Amino acid sequence: MQSIQFKRTQTAGKKPTPEQLSQGELAINLADHVLYTKDKNNAVVQISVSPEKHAELNTKVDQNKTSTDRVIASNKQEAANNLASVKAELNQTITAKDTATNKRIDATNTTVSNLTQTVTANKTDADTKINNLTGTVSANKTAIERTVAANKSDADSKHAALTKTVTDNNTAINNKVNTTNTNVSNLTKTVTANKTDADNKISSLTSTVAANKTAIEKVVSDNKKDADTKISNLTGTVNSNHTAINNKVDQNKSSTDAAITAANKRIDGIEGSANAAYIKKNTKTYHGAYLYSKTGNYLEDSTARDLNYFGAFRTNGQDGLMDLTLNVPHSSGKAHGRGFTFRYASGGSRVETYGFDAQGQKAFSYKMYHEGDKPTPAEIGAYTKGEIDKMFIKNVTMSVPSGSESRAYFKIATATIPQNGRMVMLRIFGGNGYNVNSYDQVDFLEIVIRSGNNNPKGVSIAAYRRNSLNVHQVFAVNTSGDNYDIYVNYGRYTDNVIVEYGKTSGVSLTVHDTPAMTNVKPSTGVTDGRVITMFNTENKAGTLMFDNNGQGTYDIVSLNNDSGTGKKYLRKFRSKAAETIWHETVQGNVYRLATGTTDSSEVLRITGRTMFTGKGVFDAGQNVLRLERPSNQSNYIEWQDRRNGANARQGWIGFGSAETNNFQWYSDQGKNSFQLEANGQCSITTGATKIVYTNGEYVAANSNAFRMIYGNYGAFWRNDSAKVYLLSTAENDKFGGWNTYRPFIYDLTSGNVQLGGDGNEDALTLERASRAARFSNDVYIKKGFLTFDAGRSGSRDYIRFNHWGDSNNARDNVLYLEDSKGRHFSTERNMATGGLKAYFLGDLEVAGQMRWGKNTGQSSFNIRAWGNDTRKQVLECADESGWHFYTQRAGGPGTTAIEFSVNGKINAPQLSISQDATIPKFNSGFGVGVANGLGGNSIVLGDSDTGFKQNGDGVLDTYANNVNVVRHTSGGITFNRRVVVANKNGLGYSDISDVTRDRAPFLVNMDSIKGSGAYFPIIAGYSNLGDVGYRQSFEFGWTGSGSTHGWRTGIIRMRGDNANGQQARWEFTMDGDFTAGRNGSFNDVYIRSDSRLKINKEELQDGALEKVNSLKVYTYDKVKSLSDDTVIKREVGIIAQDLEEVLPEAVGIQSTEDPEQPEAIKTISNSAVNALIIKAIQEMDAKYQAKIEALTKEIAELKATK
Repeated sequence: MQSIQFKRTQTAGKKPTPEQLSQGELAINLADHVLYTKDKNNAVVQISVSPEKHAELNTKVDQNKTSTDRVIASNKQEAANNLASVKAELNQTITAKDTATNKRIDATNTTVSNLTQTVTANKTDADTKINNLTGTVSANKTAIERTVAANKSDADSKHAALTKTVTDNNTAINNKVNTTNTNVSNLTKTVTANKTDADNKISSLTSTVAANKTAIEKVVSDNKKDADTKISNLTGTVNSNHTAINNKVDQNKSSTDAAITAANKRIDGIEGSANAAYIKKNTKTYHGAYLYSKTGNYLEDSTARDLNYFGAFRTNGQDGLMDLTLNVPHSSGKAHGRGFTFRYASGGSRVETYGFDAQGQKAFSYKMYHEGDKPTPAEIGAYTKGEIDKMFIKNVTMSVPSGSESRAYFKIATATIPQNGRMVMLRIFGGNGYNVNSYDQVDFLEIVIRSGNNNPKGVSIAAYRRNSLNVHQVFAVNTSGDNYDIYVNYGRYTDNVIVEYGKTSGVSLTVHDTPAMTNVKPSTGVTDGRVITMFNTENKAGTLMFDNNGQGTYDIVSLNNDSGTGKKYLRKFRSKAAETIWHETVQGNVYRLATGTTDSSEVLRITGRTMFTGKGVFDAGQNVLRLERPSNQSNYIEWQDRRNGANARQGWIGFGSAETNNFQWYSDQGKNSFQLEANGQCSITTGATKIVYTNGEYVAANSNAFRMIYGNYGAFWRNDSAKVYLLSTAENDKFGGWNTYRPFIYDLTSGNVQLGGDGNEDALTLERASRAARFSNDVYIKKGFLTFDAGRSGSRDYIRFNHWGDSNNARDNVLYLEDSKGRHFSTERNMATGGLKAYFLGDLEVAGQMRWGKNTGQSSFNIRAWGNDTRKQVLECADESGWHFYTQRAGGPGTTAIEFSVNGKINAPQLSISQDATIPKFNSGFGVGVANGLGGNSIVLGDSDTGFKQNGDGVLDTYANNVNVVRHTSGGITFNRRVVVANKNGLGYSDISDVTRDRAPFLVNMDSIKGSGAYFPIIAGYSNLGDVGYRQSFEFGWTGSGSTHGWRTGIIRMRGDNANGQQARWEFTMDGDFTAGRNGSFNDVYIRSDSRLKINKEELQDGALEKVNSLKVYTYDKVKSLSDDTVIKREVGIIAQDLEEVLPEAVGIQSTEDPEQPEAIKTISNSAVNALIIKAIQEMDAKYQAKIEALTKEIAELKATK
């Protein structure tokens, strides 16, 4: 029989991935001696402990015990130290507080003694200081009590903290002991003993702490008693002083009262004080501080009963008011007054607001609700909870009469359910029958009906039941439109049930008290409901789904609490009838799977951490997995392919035959294998590809790492810890040592590479540090340089060729010849143009002419230096046809005259002249710092199309970016673009006009304006509608009144295109007035009416109604002005002259500023007219209110008489 082989590895620390294991499948790490499997959460878990880990845990247990003992001793000492510290600190605090208390008492006694003489000055001052002293004593007493309480609280807190520390230590010790018990079961007794010892020590420590706590509390109690005694003594002293002070005050009371009476007489003889130095009756007083007054008592002071004044009153049910009242009278007295009245003490917390009528009689009194006096449902017309419950719950009777039918259909409700998700809910409590202990008859059913989206039209019905033993049917019959009859099916003895119901908005629902019954289910318009059975303890049939349970949640918990040691049967299951029955059991630490009628045929057993299945044993010890190999048998694990109906072996691992001791891993598919041979050799046999591939490192610990044998030679890599070599063998010695060839050497220390040598000398060395390639002699290439070293053939410095390029600057191919001092010579080519340049640095000696262009064109240039008696020093540039230019110092060395001549014209895009130059005329436009792009007679400045240009006789234009923005002519300046004036010179509103003139960004100066009739425009806009006409101007200006007519008037004007045309004008005067000849349209108009802007206020006296009645209202045509009788519109209104006769304050004047019509125009204040009307309405209201009250009284009297 073949043994079971498990997945295994010899790599230490390696753990299988979830993809490599199935649930319950095992994998072994032979190096770590541990066993892995995959649980139901798809996590790979370790299910065994290696011997090494076991020993490590033993060591940790010993260490934990030592650490536990050390922690207990340390905690005990720390607790004792903390307790001593707390006690010392508490005693010190109490002593300090006692000293502070005594000092405060002494200071208080001194203060009381000093106050005795001071308080005799006047009674008010004495009472104030007595109150302050009493408050100070009370505060001292409170502070002392608070301090003692705080000391006790602090001691309790520290005791609690100490107790918590002990508790935490106890918890920590228990956790450590529990952890030790979990990891190593055979140390349970030792750890338990440690825990018992720790508990005893903690108990002893707790007793010590409790004793200390009792001692501390006694010290605190004694200190508190001592403090109370001192406070009592202090209180007695203060009371004695207080009695002496009162006696002294009583002695001075007569003289004080006499002085106050004399002062009151003087005050009554003086008129009132507006700044609240004192208050006098019927005099306005403005007071910035608090004003306190007592509550008027109706019962004790009859003069207090005056509701014509504002104040607080103890009314005690009189005048129709409750216990306390806050009264707010009208300015005229009690009539029209308002107020609040309250209950207090045992009377409750009722609050009412009241009001008086014009005769001072109470007109109303309304209750005010608040948190302590809430309204009842009846008071606000609301339903009670009991009334609401009756609206949605009712008793329904469903009875099946005696006969052959035991069940029937009942029309329990009728509903109109519009489409688009409207709903009805019914919950039915009850069942079929009423037998004792028949719990299936105590049931309830929940029905939900929801309409569709009208496409198609209809409803969905679901009924949720709790007990599958009860039969339920629910359906709805569509009688018409959105109308439905709702039916349920119940049996005999149902009788009374409770129906709870509800609906969404827009739905009508009627639940019938006695539903109509039918034995036959309707056949048309029926929508059946789905009956859904809820899973519970009474209804266990069906499939349990745990799809949405969290990962940290058990799907099934089966924890037996039986105290016996017998077997617990967990599950019994099979796939179909007459098939193998499986049994799942647990007994102690043994878990089993077995088959048979009973669990007699064991298939799998797990004991502790060891699993038994057939002949395979998974042990928690050193032999994690055992596959037993009997004599004359192979011993391997093989993999069989059953996919898509296949039945073929794919591979195996183990000992492939009965005789072999070679361990092999073989693939039937690839025909390749890995062998661990008995002689110690490891062999890999490849398949058809002959390739060994790895995506990781290939590591060899031998100095000769990788040998290649093919043909007659062998080649291999060698690492002797200093260098890496590529070596070869002698011919026909493929497994032999190396020969003298060294084609490749890599120095591990320097990083240099040697090529083509024998180990002593190489043909080429590649240096890592210098990035240089050095040949066998003194020539080397380094960073693009070809260098000949110094010393070669007697040289004192190196010389090198430097080849580079810079295409961004058209230096495409450059060669430098240089040494350590820099460049000697360079040559370069522009690849785009083919041009060549050569540079010589230092002196260039030429014996003759320097000629350019030889053999490159039809002509060549040459430069030569020469001289004679008259022209001693000449440098000349010429070609075959003659000279182009020369420069000379004719007098020779030592002279200053230099001459430069050109044999032709000079065309220069830029020309710089360092001294003065006289140029009579420019034949074209020119640019300053840039080429001229405007052309013609123009000058550009810094930009080729920005500058000045003459565009005709007397026309000078200014251009910006080739745009004509300004034109200067003899007739003025024309701006072709907008004018932007940047002004950052802000002004204050107090600055005079001369400052504005000097700092305004745009100024029109008209200092010489004279003549009162003239109008002077400052800025005007002009437009027309093309061929249509309507030429129109919009202007800002002022009138020219001049010094003889006072200030000028600012004007905004719109004017038509002829003398008699349309005109509109708005005027602004120096007084701040604004005048418009026509109407204004505003969203709203606010008139300044703040009380702070109005002084000397007096209430308008009666007679407003008479004044209003005296005014006549006219309809009239309104003309533009006194000089222009053009009608603006037809209006209705009053005449200013009429209003001026009855209310002159409401009429003003407006200056016309017209020398021909100097008469002022009268104006009306709408605010004043409104105020007059308001006053008239008030008078009318008072007048008719009095009449109404008189008539009301008369009617009442008539009714009483009748």
